[in-house]
Amino acid sequence: MGAYRLLIAMVFALAGLAPGPAQAANAHLACPASNSQPLAPNDMHGVVTRFQINPKVGSSLTYTVQPTLEDQDLESWMRRLEEAGVNIAQLFLQPADKLSTREVIDHDTWAAYVDAALIPSHDRTEAQRDLYKNVRERIASKNGVTIITAEQEQQILLAFLDRLEALKKDGKICGNIQFMMVERRWFPTAADRSGMQLTGKRLSSEAVYARTMADFVNQAVAKGLGHWLAGMLVAEHTNTDMGQVLPIAIDLAVRINGLTDGWLHTHLMAVAGGGFGNQFNGIDAVTCPVGADRPDSGYQFTCEPGQPLDFFGLIAKQAGTFAFAYKQFNWKSAPAPAAYCRAYIHDCDPRNLTTANWIAYFSDSSLGLGFSDLVAFIGKNAKAYPALANVIFVGNSADSIFRMLDVVPGPSGDELVPNAQFNALATLFQKASHQGGGWTGRMFMDAYGDQDRISDEAHKSIDNGSYLFFVDHSPHDFTGTGAVRANPQTQAFWRSWPQVPKPARH
Repeated sequence: MGAYRLLIAMVFALAGLAPGPAQAANAHLACPASNSQPLAPNDMHGVVTRFQINPKVGSSLTYTVQPTLEDQDLESWMRRLEEAGVNIAQLFLQPADKLSTREVIDHDTWAAYVDAALIPSHDRTEAQRDLYKNVRERIASKNGVTIITAEQEQQILLAFLDRLEALKKDGKICGNIQFMMVERRWFPTAADRSGMQLTGKRLSSEAVYARTMADFVNQAVAKGLGHWLAGMLVAEHTNTDMGQVLPIAIDLAVRINGLTDGWLHTHLMAVAGGGFGNQFNGIDAVTCPVGADRPDSGYQFTCEPGQPLDFFGLIAKQAGTFAFAYKQFNWKSAPAPAAYCRAYIHDCDPRNLTTANWIAYFSDSSLGLGFSDLVAFIGKNAKAYPALANVIFVGNSADSIFRMLDVVPGPSGDELVPNAQFNALATLFQKASHQGGGWTGRMFMDAYGDQDRISDEAHKSIDNGSYLFFVDHSPHDFTGTGAVRANPQTQAFWRSWPQVPKPARH
């Protein structure tokens, strides 16, 4: 039996043939060691635990604020992830200014919704089912939940962690999976960095971002739940100027520490690359921004304008560990792969880029995406800052590797095969690791998929690189059996990154 097939068999044993999570909880749990404090980026084996969405209704209509449980009980939801080897998941926060400033849903109604939301539909009373559906429909929108307050968002996320804490104390889960808080806010590239209006907008955005993050951290710590938080991720910020991204990252860290009694000093900070995560052009040549030597500039640090920015030296004073997050998701300012192929690669077929074509596109410092600049920047600082010079992979546009794999019919059923884009990116990460720094951490792949996500022909193959487990259930209308199955090939790719799992031998 080949290594890949053996790995698949092991995953099936964990998630299907072995006693299920509910049964395992009654026995003594064999739990892995807790994560290092602060978390070492190279040790991350993380997944996406997004809120509930339904692509079949509207345009990926967002229904909930809590992590979707795919209508499983919380114990089973967590045990399956623990058994798969997950040690990091995500909690999403919406910036405070995107939420309601007044309590539209009254306190008692929201408290009842929280209680109903964190248990499976079959455990809800008829009144709970009606209330849950009513509130869920009221807060749903295409761009995130609406009409709830920041305090109500915190309430349900803290209730989620509190229930996990109770399960851990009862010996029903290991409790070794921590959470990275993810907050999305755009910090668009400013054409004129010296303009007071643009400076004011940047400062306002930084202040809202830091306050949102700090308020949740402080609440979690106050309630004895702080140990569930591993760190934070600045995601999809859209800024493509590394001369602005790096100072913003430092500013956010300083602000958060100032609002949390230094919480980030002992935790991980991760910051996505330019655009939506894959542009790093010029990161190895960033200089101190204009005005950073003046108190009235708004920068939360000082340096000598025009001189090389000592980014790692400055972030070392703020974060316990640090990593750049690489997401293969093009922002509108990035050159499209086909256009780059036509313009800059001789004999390149824009409909069929080869692995070499993709490598050229990713690596190009001036015309492509600047991966070579990232490698140089990490390599130059790896020896002096081993806890900070890191890169974690956070997937592609779907937070997975779905678009980087092909489903190919095989003698024993459909097989997942890496395409040229995957091979190129995996090759670049592997080579980069030999030049210094940490490159093997990852936080990609949806933890669970469900019937609501199977919305087009491309997703008809369930084990397709999108999620670790599939649940035959719709969290929207509660149809289906609720049966949970592992996706062994997808799990194999997730476990192996940045290596490619060996194919099964027939």
